[in-house]
Amino acid sequence: MSIKIIARVRGGTVGRARKGPELKLADITIVKDAITPGSYFGNEIPDSLAIIKLHQDEVLVLPETAKVLAYSDKYEVEMFTIEDHFFCIQGHPEYNRDILFEIVDRVLRLGYITQEMADSAKATLENRGADRKLLETICKNFLKGRVPAN
Repeated sequence: MSIKIIARVRGGTVGRARKGPELKLADITIVKDAITPGSYFGNEIPDSLAIIKLHQDEVLVLPETAKVLAYSDKYEVEMFTIEDHFFCIQGHPEYNRDILFEIVDRVLRLGYITQEMADSAKATLENRGADRKLLETICKNFLKGRVPAN
């Protein structure tokens, strides 16, 4: 579910990204201390995940009971949970290379980004892809109730 909608509805604050918009494949760093092994991340918690990112807003202040699970050099909140009720991701685990390229081409045609920005976004997917399978597994496990014990 949208990280920004849930944050706002649950009492957090959302606003324009302080370090600017993002349109690319990027790594997010996992906060391993916040995740119990064997929970929805599985037994082997990765150090980071590659995810496609396309946004210009961010969570500025978390809701009171939220716990950050991932961050990046650009955003302090890339992923969070609120107990076992919400699992929120800033990036787009549902996007693949083709979807990002289509969006990039469309926003370029509309004049929202420059050719340089479009080329830069596409270049991030030249040699690797998003960790879609792992992100899918994490999301499914959360929905099935495999959450960390408090």
